[in-house]
Amino acid sequence: MKKFFAKNKKLVIIISAVVLFVLIVVGVLFFKNKGKNVEDAGYEIYEVKQAEPLTFKGTSIPQNQTSYFLDATQGKIGQVMVKNGQEVKTGEVLYTLQNDEQQEAVETQKSGVNKSSVALEGAQAELNNAVRKRDVAQGNLNKVTQKLNSLSKDSEEYQAQVNELNGQVDLAKQEVDTANDAINQAERAVRSGEIDLSDLQSALERAQEKVTTSVVAKTDGVALVQEITKLDGSTPLVKIVDKEVNVQGEVSEFDYSSLAVGQKVEIARIGSEKKISGEIVSIDRVPTASVGADGGAASTGSSNYHFNVKPAEFIQYGYNVQMSLPVNKLVIPQEAVLEDDKGATVFVYKDGKLERRKIEIEKKDGTVIATKGLKEGEVLIRTADPSFKDGQEIKVSNGDLSGGVSGQKVTTVND
Repeated sequence: MKKFFAKNKKLVIIISAVVLFVLIVVGVLFFKNKGKNVEDAGYEIYEVKQAEPLTFKGTSIPQNQTSYFLDATQGKIGQVMVKNGQEVKTGEVLYTLQNDEQQEAVETQKSGVNKSSVALEGAQAELNNAVRKRDVAQGNLNKVTQKLNSLSKDSEEYQAQVNELNGQVDLAKQEVDTANDAINQAERAVRSGEIDLSDLQSALERAQEKVTTSVVAKTDGVALVQEITKLDGSTPLVKIVDKEVNVQGEVSEFDYSSLAVGQKVEIARIGSEKKISGEIVSIDRVPTASVGADGGAASTGSSNYHFNVKPAEFIQYGYNVQMSLPVNKLVIPQEAVLEDDKGATVFVYKDGKLERRKIEIEKKDGTVIATKGLKEGEVLIRTADPSFKDGQEIKVSNGDLSGGVSGQKVTTVND
């Protein structure tokens, strides 16, 4: 044996050195991994942030508008009284309609008015004649009565004269009564003629109004006039729109609950960097239509709802815009949460250590929202490990955390 070592002394030294090196490496690795600590666990960190804002497309529309369609029963267009883009006031004539068929009715009514007028003139003449006859008869009666009263009773012919004058008085009274009857009859004819003429004149006026109909503005606003050659049954000749505008957007049923009247939004015209503030003023309760899997209307699928936003500045009618609505919710990764029957837990990184923290969450459409227990800007371990301990020290493997940039890796070290 001694001879072997003597002869192979150099080989023995080499083998001993290799064994010693292996033991040293094994020892270093053992102590370095003691206590479940890993040199490079590969855990990532995540900075708690507000959810991305909801975005919607919209179109600028008048707050209110009134459409004026042609009514074929009222005739054809006579004259358009306003120009496209002209500001109008309530009661201002927008256009007139001419009804040629109604003109025939007007001529018929005019003939009736003329006949009635002639008849009334005749009745009035009969009344005037009856009044003259009554006046004459009354004058004769007055003369005979006066002559009767002036007779002298001492005259021998007194009685004969009285009898004669009394007969004349009776005859005069009959003539007066006859004249009064004629007057009454003539007055009734005049009154009837006046009524008939008035009715016919009213009918004529109504007929004339139908010949030329004036359509007036019901509200103040700006007139949008369609070219007559482009009119069809579904297009108004004139539309009166408000000078104030809204932006009409559309929201799906999945985001419907995120909207509320009074919320502030940011508006940007598509293709422009200018931002305009706005406020949601109304949200429809009835959906516009259901959207199927192919994007078209369907009996099943998601529903969409219109909502209106009042912009802080005027946006030209018809402009397409994009609206952003801040969500104001803290979104965290699902894998950052440990859940059990006691609730939800996350590991917060702070000052080089882990803090085991209970939080409250809600889940919506596959997204985890922290409703209590976290603040924006705090940093979490992206993938929670049940083996982590509260207060356990960690370090960032690729440099200082510097505000908690998502995606950096952390490495556990000895407690």
